[in-house]
Amino acid sequence: MAQRKATIEDLAGMMKRGFDDVTSRMATKQDVSILRDEVARVGDDTRDIKMTLGPLVRTVAALENDVRTLHMRVNRLEKKAGMAR
Repeated sequence: MAQRKATIEDLAGMMKRGFDDVTSRMATKQDVSILRDEVARVGDDTRDIKMTLGPLVRTVAALENDVRTLHMRVNRLEKKAGMAR
């Protein structure tokens, strides 16, 4: 089977279809604006989380220390009372 040679019109049509395909998949200004707003919102949420998390981490650390101290005191009291484990 003989191969058909592409004409300039065929090549122009292929180029147009390629550009049309790329153009149809490109983001619009509105898409970029929506994305920018979403990124800003995520940034705000992240900042809020970090501001809340800092004090919570310190509180949990203090509570863990209290639990360790109370656990040691209970162990000493149980030993003195003859209830050692």
